[in-house]
Amino acid sequence: MIDQVQWFEALGACFKCGKRQLHADYDLGADVLYIALGRPREDEGEDMPDGIVLRYGADDNRPSGVTVIGYIKNGWSRNVGALAKIVTAHLSTEREQAIRVIKRAAPTNLIPSPAA
Repeated sequence: MIDQVQWFEALGACFKCGKRQLHADYDLGADVLYIALGRPREDEGEDMPDGIVLRYGADDNRPSGVTVIGYIKNGWSRNVGALAKIVTAHLSTEREQAIRVIKRAAPTNLIPSPAA
């Protein structure tokens, strides 16, 4: 259950993103972090180095999210600040908000396991 402080934080996040809230979800089995601005919608991606995929709305080509493939494997769990900088630049959000959303969704400070 969400408490009053969390509700106000979420409300503030909505206003900071032009009434579109920043969301993140981490799939541990796939080691993929999904970050979306606003409601989920059909989009297309642009592959970048180190597992970063910049997402754009299929209907308007506006930035809609960031997918991080190999979040732990590529070292992003140990460099959340740099990841937040990418998210901030792409989605025009505040860095502190991006860090907060990433940390709530995904583990941090993990070292990749050696290859088997």
